[in-house]
Amino acid sequence: MDFFEHLERDQFLPLIPCEPETARQAAEFFSRQGIRSVEIPMRSEKAVATIKLLKKEFSVLTVVAGTVLRAEQAAAAADAGASALVSPGWDETVAESAAACGLPYIPGVFTATEVQNAFRNGCRYLKFFPAAAAGIEYLCALSAPFYSAGVRFMPTGGINHRNYRRFLEIPSVFCVAGSDFEPVFTRDDSE
Repeated sequence: MDFFEHLERDQFLPLIPCEPETARQAAEFFSRQGIRSVEIPMRSEKAVATIKLLKKEFSVLTVVAGTVLRAEQAAAAADAGASALVSPGWDETVAESAAACGLPYIPGVFTATEVQNAFRNGCRYLKFFPAAAAGIEYLCALSAPFYSAGVRFMPTGGINHRNYRRFLEIPSVFCVAGSDFEPVFTRDDSE
């Protein structure tokens, strides 16, 4: 099973904190729920150490480096053991670094032009950001012309335990990402 098949099966890519101990606890929680991938944002100097820690302590966990803005971050994340890279937008140098490291790259998109550019550059799996601000109708309209070409979306940005199901119902969505998924696994479904 490849990286994208794992995400599609799990339906969630939890964004967890860079603080090593908090990240360890979150990774342990999501692993117990059967979620095999987590995202560590590259917004802190602790991100690389946290990726290394999670790769060492959770050998079956796929650790994704998120918020990758520069090629140097991509290379550092790859060296730390990240299995994929996610960016809030398209960046050619990050895409090149991901390719050089042999890692999947999920660039962020918001417009049809951005989707077409990412697709033209070989990316079929895209981060749709900011998803909640744009809404479900916008994503449905945006994805329609690209669905038959195999383009799939990962909504993120405002996705939480209250709205994730509506996004997962969209045929072009392969998973959702965010930092508020723990209640999905701990609350009573009757709520």
